Amino acid sequence: MVDDTLAAALPDRRAALFFLGKHLERMKSGYSVYLRMGHDSLDTLALVFKRAFDPALTAGPPVAQLTQEQLAAAIKALRKTAPRKARREIEDLAATITPERLQSWVAGQRHSENRAGLLISNDLTQSVKVILSLDADLAKFELEKVPDRIAHLRKSEEVAELLRYLSSDDYFALRKILGLALDTRR
Repeated sequence: MVDDTLAAALPDRRAALFFLGKHLERMKSGYSVYLRMGHDSLDTLALVFKRAFDPALTAGPPVAQLTQEQLAAAIKALRKTAPRKARREIEDLAATITPERLQSWVAGQRHSENRAGLLISNDLTQSVKVILSLDADLAKFELEKVPDRIAHLRKSEEVAELLRYLSSDDYFALRKILGLALDTRR
């Protein structure tokens, strides 16, 4: 589904390729529902999951976004649908999950999407423009018109991580495997 916001974010072919790679990774991973959730929803999910499955937790802290009835219903639904064969692994995860860890995991998934988009588009400039256009706060400004581009780019953790990845050995090794490495023979 393409709306006006998406169409404006994809001004050329390389940007469209970045977006395609990013969302193919999202679909392949199967985590798209978590990647669409906001910070508050992810925090709530982590707390509800912990309350539902952490055997050491007898009475956890209240979950601010939910009433007691909603919390009880969510816990019941999670317990009912959890596979019995994976119960031990689920309890182990629940014992260690925190809102901060879930946020970190989701951020890692977003970075993986951006890396896939960069590999497919093979265009750092367009990749960065799309990342910035998908950030509600940073999309308000056109990159070419901001007085200090470097300061503007530093506002995005996703752009900073993509730049770190771009200069990593992993990036060059993956490009070589995919046949995208630059020919260094002269």
